[in-house]
Amino acid sequence: MTRPRMKPHERRIDPWHDAGQVERAVVQWVGWYNTERLHSALDYLPPEEFEAAYYRSLATPNAA
Repeated sequence: MTRPRMKPHERRIDPWHDAGQVERAVVQWVGWYNTERLHSALDYLPPEEFEAAYYRSLATPNAA
């Protein structure tokens, strides 16, 4: 399993000035990674949307 990494264009060019700035940047990136990015293995849906659709499908009885 590979770990997700920030792409070069997602990284800041100028250095962070304190740990708070680093923490905010990481929280923002993790939020994007888990909620907004499109994922090819999930039929190009964001992970959060795919998960919601999955749980909706479990709650809906199958029409046989």
